[in-house]
Amino acid sequence: MGGVGCTSDGLPSTPHSEGAPTLEWHVGQGTAQEEHIHEGMETSDGGFIAIGQTGESDGQVTDLLIIKISSQGQLEWQQELGTAGEMDVGIAILELADGDFIAGGGLHAEGQQTRALLRLDDTGELEWSRTYAHSGVGAVRGLTLLEDGAVVATGYTGAEEEGFLFIAEEAQAFLMQVDSDGELVWEQTLSAPQGTKVHPLNDGGFRVLSTGWVEVEGEDRMASILIETDETGAQTRLEHYSSAGMNQAFDFDQ
Repeated sequence: MGGVGCTSDGLPSTPHSEGAPTLEWHVGQGTAQEEHIHEGMETSDGGFIAIGQTGESDGQVTDLLIIKISSQGQLEWQQELGTAGEMDVGIAILELADGDFIAGGGLHAEGQQTRALLRLDDTGELEWSRTYAHSGVGAVRGLTLLEDGAVVATGYTGAEEEGFLFIAEEAQAFLMQVDSDGELVWEQTLSAPQGTKVHPLNDGGFRVLSTGWVEVEGEDRMASILIETDETGAQTRLEHYSSAGMNQAFDFDQ
């Protein structure tokens, strides 16, 4: 057994066990403003893509930000999208079978931040951008790709606050399907304040992750929530998971 060593400046160093991973590279990419990444994934070419937001020059509002890097961290392309002086955020992204990307978040439309989907090609060029009208503030938070190329998105509408929200407490969760051109196919509301992530079920339906307030033994608790739907997005089941204190869930996988 080895002990804890020290670095050249006398601080304790972290023990390195046999077989532990080693750092291959560490680089920084982004803008000259403050930025936040909310989701990232490995791409089919071995590189990585990430989505989030970057501040505009006044520091009060943000633009949607997408960064594509190589397998070694070199910048391949970067896109900043949005309306100057307004709040725009990127939250979710997925790669399509042809190498294009679908991005989800909120873009300024009709005077407020509105749920939005965008399609970019493999070089970062914007192919289309669509917003989907609703009351209040909204955003897309989760995406999944279907075998026929359609995309299912979840998120929230009816919120009061713009920007990236960890928990959209006073909002309404939705699930919607769009075709490859972003045209709305169907939309359903769900019994939760937000949809955070979504995955398809084997029977053609969907499972949506959420967080919200529930009553347990006469006590209000913030709980992790799972919702199941049929293939049209109609809700069929809801389960919540809580313990004393705050319980929040932001991502899940099959």
